[in-house]
Amino acid sequence: MSEKKGSLSALVFLVVLTSLCTVFLSFTNTMYQGVKAGRQRELRMKIWEDFDNDIDLTAFDREFSEAVSVKENGKNIYYMYAPRHLAALHMIGPGLWGDIELLMLIDYENKMINKLYVLSQIETPGLGARISEQPFLDQFSNLDYSKTVRIEKERSGKPGEVDAISGATKTSKSLEAIINAGLKTFASFGGKEAKP
Repeated sequence: MSEKKGSLSALVFLVVLTSLCTVFLSFTNTMYQGVKAGRQRELRMKIWEDFDNDIDLTAFDREFSEAVSVKENGKNIYYMYAPRHLAALHMIGPGLWGDIELLMLIDYENKMINKLYVLSQIETPGLGARISEQPFLDQFSNLDYSKTVRIEKERSGKPGEVDAISGATKTSKSLEAIINAGLKTFASFGGKEAKP
């Protein structure tokens, strides 16, 4: 009889524990979805400002969805703002130690990178992590991407070249690959605007 009582107690304990874990996981998932939605809205606001628009918080979501077409390709999201021939490429790709998340603003009519942001990275501090530093990122402002973007140890003066970070060859090449893959995918859309 005590063996049955012990088995029943263990079963009740497991049911209660499973129920508590399920409630906890549901709660954390709900919290995560809220944080994720807030982060996506902040990113859209940053893009909207970089497209030289003012933000009216009461009408922002409607204005953005009416004016900007969005295409997704895996982890990457492409935002096109046809009235000014601008696009924002939100790209994620592998770095040396983990994913590198970028936001790149381009003028697709003139094939120029207007601005590059590193949103997140976990590269080696003092080496690869320097891709987030403003002097490095400033090299991408008004950069011609008509051929390809190249991050080189020694630049030859060709269009689309920027200086690599000394001692961070793999991170530099990873960044170059993410940028060029994103531009290639964007070009494959053929300049056709997606419906918002």
